[in-house]
Amino acid sequence: MRPAWHEVFLEMAEVFAKRSTCIKHKVGALIVSKDNKILSAGYNGAPKNAIHCDEALKQIINNGTINSNNIITIFLPESVEHIAIEIPKTRLLKHMDAYTERCRELINEYIYDEIIKKNYIKNWHSIWSERHELHAEVNSILNLSKSIDDNSTMYVTLSPCINCAKMIVASGIKNVIYKGADRSHMEDDGHQFLFDHSVHVTRMIDIKTHGD
Repeated sequence: MRPAWHEVFLEMAEVFAKRSTCIKHKVGALIVSKDNKILSAGYNGAPKNAIHCDEALKQIINNGTINSNNIITIFLPESVEHIAIEIPKTRLLKHMDAYTERCRELINEYIYDEIIKKNYIKNWHSIWSERHELHAEVNSILNLSKSIDDNSTMYVTLSPCINCAKMIVASGIKNVIYKGADRSHMEDDGHQFLFDHSVHVTRMIDIKTHGD
């Protein structure tokens, strides 16, 4: 079956999301004119030439200290937290007596994966992201090479937060179609702000999927 335009554009937004280096959410956004011409695209992440959150976390892990009990302690500066993780007695510790740079690299890789898997950095990343990252919606607006028309649509892989909602309203975008979980109950969600400023918001699950 021929896909509808909104399906095509949301899939394209998902492809752009893969460019993101964010360790928490990879988000993509696409701005399309009323006659289905792509005007701009963007994904979330740090500004050009700035450090990304995955690189920041790796630096933090590398600064961690390992004690005699094979426990690494890591300090997360933004959230002022200490994390202590035991390094398993596997081949990673095989050469700990003759400490090498490669041994530390293997330990860091294990700790990085463990931190992501168990979401130890939830508080840290929320603060770090707020200070350093731009959301996909903002980047897509900044990447516009020309002014938008009177009925443009933003396609995004996550519902906009309140700050992105402000940017959407200020840019003149009149429609937002998003995919993913309903975040309207969350404190930072931008649904109500968009509604109050006459921006039509639709979740993918609420619209038909027939081609036109």
